[in-house]
Amino acid sequence: PLTPVDVAAEALRQVQEKARPAAMKAVATGSEYQRAPRNSDDQDNIQDGDMVILVIEDDRHFAKVIADFSHERGFKCLHAGDGETGLELVKRFHPAAIILDINLPGMNGYAVLDQLKSMDRSRHIPVHVVSAEERNLKAFRKGVVGYLEKPLKLKDLDEVFGKISEILSGRPRQLLVVEDNPDQRQAILTLIGNGDVE
Repeated sequence: PLTPVDVAAEALRQVQEKARPAAMKAVATGSEYQRAPRNSDDQDNIQDGDMVILVIEDDRHFAKVIADFSHERGFKCLHAGDGETGLELVKRFHPAAIILDINLPGMNGYAVLDQLKSMDRSRHIPVHVVSAEERNLKAFRKGVVGYLEKPLKLKDLDEVFGKISEILSGRPRQLLVVEDNPDQRQAILTLIGNGDVE
């Protein structure tokens, strides 16, 4: 019998062999576009205290692999096939962490990051990028906690979830603020401090 890890490994292999079907991409039509399809997820099963991962990924097969990994590690999983839907889910469910693709239909991943980091409610949510786009400093400047390039191996997904789990463990992160102006120093501390940064 196959274990869940074997099934996930096979699904990941199949995803990497297939090109993304054009039907999974939203098509721009003037100022509107059709939302990308999304997988069924845990929206109707989320209860207080559940740890929720939001996957913003237009490749539904890859999103399913991530959802399976999420479930194996005790997370509930939400899926958005485009950035706009992802932002709506952030507002409705306030996920514990986000796994984000950069090359999305409609609003790209960088625009999603800008929106997430501009809202008080979501700016502290850890975002890990998993994308075919080459790793670059732009995403880190926008506040991501990690960046992996597709195609991935199973150990890479373990790394993603290991990093997310470490951040969510509740241990405060330490940050040294060097600023000689006391007013500016206090403003920086107020901006970044929400209990998870010392």
